[in-house]
Amino acid sequence: MSKCITNEVSCPECGNKQNFVLWQNIIADLDPQLKEKVLNGELFVFTCEKCGKRFPITYPCLYHDMEKHLMVYLAADKDDVEEMNKVLLNSPETFEIQARQGYIYRAVGTVNELAEKIMIHDMKLDDRVIEIIKMLILFKSGNEGMDVDSIAGMFYYPGKEHKHEMMIMFADGRQSLIPIDDDLIKETKDNLKERMEEHTKEGYQSINVEWVSKILS
Repeated sequence: MSKCITNEVSCPECGNKQNFVLWQNIIADLDPQLKEKVLNGELFVFTCEKCGKRFPITYPCLYHDMEKHLMVYLAADKDDVEEMNKVLLNSPETFEIQARQGYIYRAVGTVNELAEKIMIHDMKLDDRVIEIIKMLILFKSGNEGMDVDSIAGMFYYPGKEHKHEMMIMFADGRQSLIPIDDDLIKETKDNLKERMEEHTKEGYQSINVEWVSKILS
C-alpha cells in the first residue's frame, strides 16, 4: 500500500507552522485517487491554513504502477537516485522478476516530469522516443527562425481520441500545442532503437535532454 509521513512545514509567506503530508511511496493501482493528485500536482502543493497562500513543495516520492510495470522516482538530489538504485539492485530476486515483466525505471527531478512520465506510459508510448522528438522539434523550430531560447519547457500532452501533442511553454507565459504524428513516433523508434537500448541502463535513469544528446551525437 502507499506510504506517507507527516512533517511540520512553515509557511514562507506568514511563518505559520502546520502539518504537511509527504507521500514516500504511491501504488497507483491501489490508490487511484493519489494518482490523480500526482497528475494535477495537488500532492506537492502546500496551502497555508492561516494566510491561504499556496506554494509548491518537491520531495522524494516513488510512484509505482504495478499493472503498467512502471516505477518513477521523484528526487531533486542525484545522490538519492543512486541510493534508490543500490536498494533496487541489491534485491536481485525482485529485480530479476520485474525485469522479466518488462519493468521501466525512471528518475525525474520535477513534479511536471513525474506527471509527464505517467501520461506517456498511460498512452503506451516510449518516453525515450518522446524526449528525442522534443529535440527534433527544437531543431526544426530553430531552422524555421524561432528563437529557441524563448522556450522555457516542453511536455508531452495526450490529446483527444488518442492523439498525441507536445505543449511548448514560453518564457513569457505563452503556450502552444504541436501535434505529434504517429508516423513520426514509429519512425523515430525504428531508426534509433539500437542507440536507445545502448544508452539505457539498469535501474532508475533520467531520460532527459542530456540523455538525448548522447543518442543524437
